Amino acid sequence: MELTVTFWPEGAIPPWQGGAARPVAVFHDVTTDEQGLFRITDIPPSVLPPGKYDLRVNSRSTLATLSPGVTFPVPGNSNI
Repeated sequence: MELTVTFWPEGAIPPWQGGAARPVAVFHDVTTDEQGLFRITDIPPSVLPPGKYDLRVNSRSTLATLSPGVTFPVPGNSNI
């Protein structure tokens, strides 16, 4: 399955909720494995600085999922 993964500033109010926040980074065409897990690797700090983000994941055939307060990079791992 192909996903779009969007990193929003933690606590930001995105346009679909009536706010004007803009995403920090968007990754298109992220592919999942058989269990639905995915990794985004080799993200330079200039694209996505370390910190906490609200992570939105969606595909063309599913509803979006929002995970608030995700720490990037994941402690002990440079992948998510």
